[in-house]
Amino acid sequence: MAGMRTNMALYQKGYHHRYVFSKKSGHCDKRVFEHTLTDTLVWLWRGWEGG
Repeated sequence: MAGMRTNMALYQKGYHHRYVFSKKSGHCDKRVFEHTLTDTLVWLWRGWEGG
């Protein structure tokens, strides 16, 4: 529930953020982390051109 409240607060303030919800997983579930890491990094670095 805390994650859902944080997500809503960030959304209402207009922050760019990413919220991933996983059913039947525990806190800091390694499987979820490994499954979502690649997409999260792509999302995080979107628009960055580097140098």
